[in-house]
Formats: sequence, C-alpha cells, structure tokens
Amino acid sequence: MSEGAASSTAVRRLRRELEALKRSNNSQILVRPAEDNLLEWHFLLHSFPHDSPYSKGCYHGKIIFPAQYPHAPPAIVMMTPSGRLDIGKKLCLSMTDFHPESWNPAWSLETILVGLLSFFMSEEGGYGSVQASPQQRQALAEQSWEVNAASELFRSLFPDFVSPEVPAPAEPAPAEPAPSEPAPAEPEPAQESPMQSSFQSAVESTESPVAADSAASAEREAVEQIPQGSQVPQVAQVAPVAEAEPERPQGAQVAPESDLEAAEEPMECWICRDVTAEPLIQPCRCRGSMSGVHASCVEEWIRIHRRTANTDAPPQCSVCHEPYHGSERMPGVRDFLAHTCQDMGSRCLRTVLLVFMLLAYQVCAMDDNLMLPLRVGFFTFFGLLFVYRVLVLLVSLPAHRLPPAQPLVRFFVSEPTQLALHIAEAFTTLLVMTTWAASGFLDWRFYLPFGVTGAFLAAKLFYRRPSAECCRRCGHGFLFILMLPLILIWGIFVLCRKYRHLVLHPLGPGLHICAAIAVIPMAFALQSNLALLILWGTHALFAVASLVELFCIQKFRWKKGFFWLLLVQVAVMACYTANLCVFPAGVGNQQQSVIIVTGSSFSWLLLLIFLSLKVNWQLCMQQLCAQPKRNMSALWCAEPQSSFEALPNLAASPW
Repeated sequence: MSEGAASSTAVRRLRRELEALKRSNNSQILVRPAEDNLLEWHFLLHSFPHDSPYSKGCYHGKIIFPAQYPHAPPAIVMMTPSGRLDIGKKLCLSMTDFHPESWNPAWSLETILVGLLSFFMSEEGGYGSVQASPQQRQALAEQSWEVNAASELFRSLFPDFVSPEVPAPAEPAPAEPAPSEPAPAEPEPAQESPMQSSFQSAVESTESPVAADSAASAEREAVEQIPQGSQVPQVAQVAPVAEAEPERPQGAQVAPESDLEAAEEPMECWICRDVTAEPLIQPCRCRGSMSGVHASCVEEWIRIHRRTANTDAPPQCSVCHEPYHGSERMPGVRDFLAHTCQDMGSRCLRTVLLVFMLLAYQVCAMDDNLMLPLRVGFFTFFGLLFVYRVLVLLVSLPAHRLPPAQPLVRFFVSEPTQLALHIAEAFTTLLVMTTWAASGFLDWRFYLPFGVTGAFLAAKLFYRRPSAECCRRCGHGFLFILMLPLILIWGIFVLCRKYRHLVLHPLGPGLHICAAIAVIPMAFALQSNLALLILWGTHALFAVASLVELFCIQKFRWKKGFFWLLLVQVAVMACYTANLCVFPAGVGNQQQSVIIVTGSSFSWLLLLIFLSLKVNWQLCMQQLCAQPKRNMSALWCAEPQSSFEALPNLAASPW
C-alpha cells in the first residue's frame, strides 16, 4: 500500500503513536517505520527472560496498517523463525484484522505489541502458531541473529541489532541502557532518520503541531481493554497511569482559576489523537482522555464496525459499555430493496455468464462445423478469462497472505467474500469440465489445459507441507463431493422424519418441496413434457388458491419458517434442470416444447416465490429491519451531518 493510500487521520494517529513509543520505557520492544511506506512499521522483540527458550533470540516482525486506521485493525506478520509463530503469515489475534469485530480504536501500538509479546510467551494456539520443542526454539533463537543480519531491510532499520552483542536481561545492569534506548551521551541520529523521513512530508500537509506533554498524558490516561475471551488476556490488565482529575479531599472547593486553566487546556480526540477545530463530543460515560471524541471519528468507526459486528445490537463504547448517545439514520425500504436487488442481480448475472461461457466452450470444442475464426476467437476470450481467474487465485491463496510485489499486486484479492466467489467459480468450472470430459461431452484435448491448471493450483496450496488436519479436511471435502447425491437423499429422509408434522401438512412447505424435488428426476427420465406440464399446472392451481386464502380469506394458520426458503431453492434448481433437458415428445414439436417448458416452469416458480413471501411476510420484515444495521451502514452515515450534539468546554464540564 502506497503512502498516498494513507488517510490524513491515519497519518496523524501514527505520528502520535511514534512520539509515544519514543517516550516508552519498554526494553523488550523496538519499533521503526518503513522509509517508503507510511502504513508499514517494523518491530523487534528481544531481551526475553533468562529462563525462556527465546532468551538469546531477537525476532523481527512488521505491522501493516490499513488506510482506515485507527478505525480498522492492523495486521501483524513475523519475519524471523522462532518455533512459536509462523513467518510470512498474518497472525490471528483479537487485535488484528482477523477479528475486526473486537477492535477498539483506543488501543495504541504499544498495547498491541505488549499483547503480542504476551501471546508470544504463552502456549495458546491459533492461525499462525507453531508447535515446537523448547530445544528447537532455543536453536532458532541462537540462529535468529544470523537470519536477521541476512536481510538488507533489517540492517537498514536496526543496525544496532545486527550482532548478538546486546546486554541480556539475566545479567542485571541498572546502569546500562536497554538495547532499544541508547545512552543519552551517544545520540544516534542515523537511527531516527528512518522514523522521521516517513512522516515529515505527509504530516506537514495534514495536521498542525500538538504539544508533546498533552500527547503523553493522553497516552497514559487511555483506558485500553481487551474484550473477554480474547487470545491476549494480559492486555486487559493495562490500566490508566494517571487519573483524569486530581484527587481532592471531600468537600474541597475548586478555585475558578483552575477551571479556567482546565478549560483552556486543549483535549485531543481519543480516536485520531489530534486537536483540531472540530468540537469534541461526549457520546458515552467515559471520563478523562476517553471522554472527548470528534463526531466524524466516532461515526466513521461505527460505520466500519457495523460491517464486521457479530450482532445487531446498538453501537456502544467498548470501555464503559454505554450505548452511544446518538441516533441511527436507517435506510428506507426502497434503498434496502435496491441494494439487495443490485447485490443479488450481480451474482445472478455472474452465474448466468458462467453457464453461458461453459456451454459455448463445449459447443465450440465439439462442433467442427462452426467457422474457424469464431472458434479461435471464443477460445482466446475464454482462455484469457480463465488465466485471469488463475492469476487471482495464485496470488491471493492461501488466504490471509501478504500482498505481492508489483505487477502481481493488481490481481491480489484480500476481501474474504470476493475471494470465496472467485474460488467457487473456478471450482465450478473445473468440476463441470471434468464431468463433461469423463462423460464424453468434451474432448480430452480441450479439457487438458484446465485440468493441469487446476492440479497446479492444488499443488501450490500443498507446497508448504500441510498438516495432517489440513489433509484430513481436504479428504473429507472430496468425499463429500463424490457422495453428494446420497447425502442429499439422506438429508431429505432425516428432515422428513424429524419434521413429519410439516411434510404432509397442507399449510406447510412439505408438499411443495416434494413436488419440486419430483421435477428433477422426471426431467431427466421422461421423453415427453406432458407429465411435467400436468404437475406444474396442478401445483400452480394449488398455489393460486393458497394466495387467494392468504390475501382474502385469512382463516387458516400457515406454517412459517426456514423451510419455505428451502422450497424456493429446490424450485429454482428444478426449473433450471427442466430447461436444460430436451423433450422430443409431448405437447408441441421440439422447438415449441422449449418455449412451453420455459414459460410453464418460470410461471410455476414465480407463484411459489410469491407464496413463500406472503406466508413469511412478517419474518421478511424483521429481516428487513435487521439487515440495514449491519449491511447498509454506509447509507445511514452517507450524509455528512453528525448524529450527536457537541458539548462545549468539554475539558472542564463534569459528567
């Protein structure tokens, strides 16, 4: 990520983080920003306890900040082998981008690194953890200096840690300075130049200078807590060093002069850690440095947090757990339906295009009567699309990896939903073409390039010697695909046995699901479309009568629930299957049969969709009210007006 991608809020916050780390007395952590990237910082973990297997080691890692920092969490990657954490992989911690739902913008970089150090010393598992014996970790600790010294980037950022001639913590020497804090008599301007050069140009254009003592007090007073159940329990014990207000005897009067001084002292926003002309608000019950925040900062954080939240609960402060004093502007029904239709429409369009491309490729491969330029042009177009999909998967897999260098970074996809969509489409393409090749519907010459590419992708995922658990899961997935028809039959049997009161109930979805399932084998087995037309016509009449009862009579109590959604999915599959089959006999000739089957099947499908919506209308309205809170947060914050009221003289005003 380039420097231009960093927002002004991220630049100001990172500058304050750097100033706070310079004043820190933590002798086990050393941090240096990268010279060419504002959003990439490198750190060292060293001076471990003497009884630890890491005591002789020095471990290099880096933190990659998102452009939305501090509203979004960073990623942590280790660069030095340790036997505890894997290298080149994003670590799964509660304060990283693996768990954005638990992120708190009040957490400072020092808090994150202290939590990482605590996790490093523990034996907790997770993605990125490595199991090794103490002897292996001791050997890797002794080799860590050579590994670090071999890196040119490490030598430029941490020249004092190229050799292991550093005071060990087991030898107490109070007079000697810690490795991360050079002696005052020997200043090292060469070490500070990488830190300052990354921020100088960006900071001058995005912020005004702020007093250092205000930054120090705000950093100490921040209440930084890790949520319960997180992987780094020790971070939750970080307490504020100084109180927001000095202690006074009971009944003591405060002089007006002190109020004036407190009111004149500028307070900084606890999210961006900056003092600007924008007034501070008090959206919760926090006091001290956690009481003042810019309305734009807290609204931006709520908007991003809504996208990753696990629940639909109203936004609340992660420190005092008080719901924020504000109002959410929810989108209307039209906006929600427009967003939903656009999302579903784009996915359906991608599916239709994929099916069309596969069918066209099969026709061009098997029909020698087509014009040669047409076949060559389509093969070239289809091949380019497949190469693009392969490059995306090669660059982006395995998931949670770091972005590659130019020019491959343009194919990198880190968003889980988009990456899953690429994987599903590529897997579907290979599965369909493999089935065609095995059944004789596709010549093996036209299948071979795609089969070899799929095998190469699979080998690329396994080249790092996957664990037995990974192999076991892959084997289970392969068996699941092979036995999918039997699994579906068994699942239907179990559902019918468990919910027998819904299967045969005329006001439930059971009979409709049975009719939809019956369409699939009939479409494959029958040569005439007459039986299907009779089934669709009879079922359609029953659906029309049901809609009349629901709209006009309203005397019966229909069974609501998830199985109506299952009905729609099975009906869509049945409609798709019937339109793929050819019926040489029955109503109309072969060309007319296609039109008749298509019209009848889609009319039947629409009636079932309307019936399912009407029966579950109340449930749909509840889902309509709940979804905008999580998926439509950008709409209720789209207008640049604050949902909170600013509190004047916040520094001196009591709660």
